[in-house]
Amino acid sequence: MAYTSTTDYFIRMLEIGNRKTFGLPFGEGFVTSAGSGSESVMQSSRTALLLHAEQASTSRLTRLFVILAKIIESRVSDERLIIPALVAFGFFLDAGVAGRAELDADWWQSTFKFVAKTHYKSTNLRKLDAAVIVYAGLATVDSVRQDALGKLANMLLHPFPKIRNVASDALFAHQPLDEMKRIDWSSPPKDLKAVVVKIRRKLVS
Repeated sequence: MAYTSTTDYFIRMLEIGNRKTFGLPFGEGFVTSAGSGSESVMQSSRTALLLHAEQASTSRLTRLFVILAKIIESRVSDERLIIPALVAFGFFLDAGVAGRAELDADWWQSTFKFVAKTHYKSTNLRKLDAAVIVYAGLATVDSVRQDALGKLANMLLHPFPKIRNVASDALFAHQPLDEMKRIDWSSPPKDLKAVVVKIRRKLVS
């Protein structure tokens, strides 16, 4: 069983998937490892995914992005799968390989909308946290950067303090605005509205 938690194992699985058709069933199985489970399994599978992405051809890398996004699109209401899918997609974006994929602005806009749909009116903290990870990654993609930053800004007024805090960290990493410094994001949303309005104005200026 120890072998199944090693990076080499997951690299081998990706190579097998590469020789076959890397479709939804294989992708769903892999994101479950990369986005949930024990820390060692997640670390090993994510490392394998990153190494595979760095060595993949442009077409292969594009296919990986398409499959990950397709899982998110098709599993919106599947709580068991959508959270690890979001986490895995966010990690993939954070790896900085999106620029090599042949995906147009319409595709990124569509993916952004599906991500937003996954957590609409959700009270699931893990899902909301995973969505923040994805928005942080999408903020590195030019065609959806402003949309992603705007979504993070909106989440600064989320009812859950934890989500306000992780959203502020993600937004500040991309836009270190002075208005965000020394703000207690655990304060009630009504006390944060004024500063969030200023932040939104800065983002669109």
